Amino acid sequence: HAFGSERVFEWPMAFPETTHASILTALDAALASTQPTFALVDHISSQPAIVCPVAEMVVACRRRGVAEVAVDGSHALGQLRIDVADIGADAYWTNLHKWGFGYPTCSIMHSPRLGDLGHVVPSWTAGTGLFAESRWTGTRDYASFRTAPLSLAYLDDWRSVDGRTAMEHNRLGYRAAAAELREAWGVGPAYDEEACTACMGMVRLPPNLDMSLDAPGKPSTPQSVRSRLRDRFGVEAAVGGFPVGDGIEGF
Repeated sequence: HAFGSERVFEWPMAFPETTHASILTALDAALASTQPTFALVDHISSQPAIVCPVAEMVVACRRRGVAEVAVDGSHALGQLRIDVADIGADAYWTNLHKWGFGYPTCSIMHSPRLGDLGHVVPSWTAGTGLFAESRWTGTRDYASFRTAPLSLAYLDDWRSVDGRTAMEHNRLGYRAAAAELREAWGVGPAYDEEACTACMGMVRLPPNLDMSLDAPGKPSTPQSVRSRLRDRFGVEAAVGGFPVGDGIEGF
């Protein structure tokens, strides 16, 4: 992509067989070849679903001279304990609707540089700082913001019948389900399960499935595996066909 004289580079994450070491090695190579001034990295990517070593990634970016580093933690709140000081990014944001059941328009952002930031759509408060600019943008319904305390309380207070927190319950539930599917299908792990998963993850699909119509992030066709699961069996599953070697493998 090109924006005037500035360029945007997309760095693909190695998948499958992903480890934190492979993520950091690929990131360092990408930084060395592109020399960006701004970097945006995922805390937990969506498809494939991978927990990334963001604190180490921020350090790698600093070491390569990146001026600003932001972390997209959309999937992180409710799956991981987030320590923004330890991560050390210039900006970190996350959502409340994915795991805290808040409204989609309510998000959380942290930055040690809030005084340097401004709202992208300010009203008459333009130039008075991010907090003031965010109070009145002129076209926003702020009712969703009132769900934030309830969402955070839910994540703190919810317990399963056996006393587990929502985070513990979901993490153990995912790992049990993933292990059951791998055993049923006779497949191995897609990546380093211990380091790279939290409450969601990827499982290899049976190798005889044709996944060529299930490109990740693209609308599914009626003939795709995802559509057939939904239409014939009432199952919604974010399956995808990923390039592996000379072919396509399903997860």
